[in-house]
Amino acid sequence: MNKKNQMEQKRVFLERVENKDEDLNISNYRVDSDDYLEIVKLAIEEELVLGICIKYASNKGIVIHSNAHLSSKGIEYLDNPDLVETESKVNVAPSQVINIYGGDQRGAGFGMNATINNNFDNSLEELGAFISRLSENEQKEANEILDAIKNGDIKPGMLSRFSTFLESHPNLGAYTGKAIVWALTKL
Repeated sequence: MNKKNQMEQKRVFLERVENKDEDLNISNYRVDSDDYLEIVKLAIEEELVLGICIKYASNKGIVIHSNAHLSSKGIEYLDNPDLVETESKVNVAPSQVINIYGGDQRGAGFGMNATINNNFDNSLEELGAFISRLSENEQKEANEILDAIKNGDIKPGMLSRFSTFLESHPNLGAYTGKAIVWALTKL
């Protein structure tokens, strides 16, 4: 979305807030959901709206609003968007935003001298949570896999005796793979 369209859609959003629109979590038909969330985020950061925030769940943003209303700055923006936009250009330092959508970015790092915390131990928690949802008989077999990973008994062919079981539970195979990578980083 270019700057001109972004300014126009921000104005449309502010008008929706001013008119007490109850469906602020739904973008208008001219804006896709990612661009809409960016517009809402800008309005919040520029302190144009109050009583509204964005929460993320399962990689999707949800606009939460309770008593959403325009700030005095937001009212001023609606009256004269060019004036407010010029002032914000002077006061805001340039920044770089990198959005990564989809996939697993664990282990990724950006910038110089970045400290990266690979929370691979979350993989064991994910595996344990998945196993707890299996039937009792399946849990016994799956717990053998989990115990082998926790004990560091990772050898070539270790999973071969579980091949039919893993084939019937592809998600278990994915969680097991992540947990094995975690275990190998601990060696």
